[in-house]
Amino acid sequence: MNSGSNIFDLKRAVTREMEARGFQKADQPDLWVNIGLTTEQRVQTRETNFRQDGLRNYIGQRNYHWEAGQVPVNEYQEGTATIDLVDAARKELVWQGTTSTVLSRTPARASKQIDKGVADVFAQFPVPAR
Repeated sequence: MNSGSNIFDLKRAVTREMEARGFQKADQPDLWVNIGLTTEQRVQTRETNFRQDGLRNYIGQRNYHWEAGQVPVNEYQEGTATIDLVDAARKELVWQGTTSTVLSRTPARASKQIDKGVADVFAQFPVPAR
């Protein structure tokens, strides 16, 4: 997953949501938009019980020993986006939204996930879309 394309998609989605609410880009804006994106590589595991002595599991005796192990079955990337709106004159945070999701390895699908995540965040925004 290319985090550069994720940032581009995130900026595009935030711009679209802000413009849908009547905001527009300006050289001297009233609001600053700060966008943060973190991605973390994760490993999905499954627990597997196995014995070390080759015998069947038997609970009645205390001299039997077996361990539960974590077996990796999948790697995936989790993305978290934070959108801050800051009052430029007062330099104070006026609104913040956050979304997290498992990102697809397919760029087109990841772009759609980012669009949906940003739309979900802006659904909580106090100014509705027009």
